[in-house]
Amino acid sequence: MRIDYFCFIFAALCGIAGMCLGIWMGVSGDHSLAPTHAHLNVIGWVTMTLFGLYHRGLRRQTTLLDKVQVGCGAIGVPAFTGGLAIYLTTTSDTVEAVVFPISLADTLLCLGSMVLFLAILIRDARQPTVSAHRAGALQ
Repeated sequence: MRIDYFCFIFAALCGIAGMCLGIWMGVSGDHSLAPTHAHLNVIGWVTMTLFGLYHRGLRRQTTLLDKVQVGCGAIGVPAFTGGLAIYLTTTSDTVEAVVFPISLADTLLCLGSMVLFLAILIRDARQPTVSAHRAGALQ
């Protein structure tokens, strides 16, 4: 599967999950998972969509760096938001002590995905073929 389609499908799944969670919170009146809802929508839906648009716009061969970057986001988002949901809804100090560090590590995967995206942007800005493609697209 092309990397751009993977990003779009993953983003749509996150968007659906975020919307369902938002509907559930609205119906139940329990908004304790609002941070989870927000992160699913922003990191999952919006960020992964933007990653997909960038990768689609380049029309170049997908590299290992591209795959690792998208993979970090695809693993980090559900792991982080799932851990955050558990952390926000638990009252056990033992569970919190285990879930918090794991969730924190998962946030680093999401951050890593964005740092790798920056590396891809810098790499692509220095590639004459990518720059030529962009110049042609702008004319």
